[in-house]
Amino acid sequence: DPFVANPVPKHPPLDSSMFVTVIKPVNGVFVLNQWQGPSLTEDIKGTFAADVFSFILGQPNSRFQKMLVDSGLVDGVGLGYSTLVHTGPITLQARTDQARYERAVAAIENEISHFADPDYFTDEQMEYAKNQLEIGEIRGQEQTSEFAHTVSYWWTTGGLDYYLAYIDNLRAVNRKDITDYVRRYIIGQPSVTGILAAQEDAEALGLAGGM
Repeated sequence: DPFVANPVPKHPPLDSSMFVTVIKPVNGVFVLNQWQGPSLTEDIKGTFAADVFSFILGQPNSRFQKMLVDSGLVDGVGLGYSTLVHTGPITLQARTDQARYERAVAAIENEISHFADPDYFTDEQMEYAKNQLEIGEIRGQEQTSEFAHTVSYWWTTGGLDYYLAYIDNLRAVNRKDITDYVRRYIIGQPSVTGILAAQEDAEALGLAGGM
């Protein structure tokens, strides 16, 4: 193990939020927001809560989708988490346009502020998320090519013990675990926000002067 003699330095936490605009000839305005999420060395429990919560938000019947997509403020939105040894990122992505941008961003921020509300998702939605994540894992194990990639990924990140106990730990996630996760890593926490827009859209929104 090369990291015994040369351990990977701990990535410092963000001390403040940052914002960057990227100017490219694209149609629409794209929003990407990232937070520093749980790592496999410091908060294993949080990684399971992150997976369940991300799945809940991705469902068409979630409040997150209804308030943002069904309302017409964005064309698409999602929040995901990447399980990694050193600070797994939490990523929110959304697509809107110049006319809807300000209302869309305000709505996204409002939804984030309610993530820890006791009624933000139902028990049924939480159990459905667990069931579907488990089904996805089982299906993946039935395809040799996919299973080989899955095993190699976990072998080099969380370890095989993490992977072999994944379903059981996923099943153990409760509402408090998810609430603790969103409060610790998302709500009110520093993040990096990137906006991808065409020059004319960025100028109209007062976002010009980025990369």
